[in-house]
Amino acid sequence: MRMRNTSWDTVVDPGDVSASYTNFIGIFSSKYDKHFPVVTERVKLINGKHKPWITTAILKSVRRKKLLYENWLNSKCDYRLGSIKHTKIK
Repeated sequence: MRMRNTSWDTVVDPGDVSASYTNFIGIFSSKYDKHFPVVTERVKLINGKHKPWITTAILKSVRRKKLLYENWLNSKCDYRLGSIKHTKIK
């Protein structure tokens, strides 16, 4: 439905400005959400290409820290949380 086909009778009410504004925002938001939906996309690496400054050592450190974090999520042990915090990505 187009904006010109929308009934604006509830917005043009001169008696209650606050209600008119609320109705306008409701109509406008519904049209906006319909015609401009939020789209989220995940960025995937193609053929394992990384930025030039991401070395194999950094990738290894990232994978290690991710593994430590996943282990901590499964166990929730404090000593594992400490090992994650002290692991530096080099």
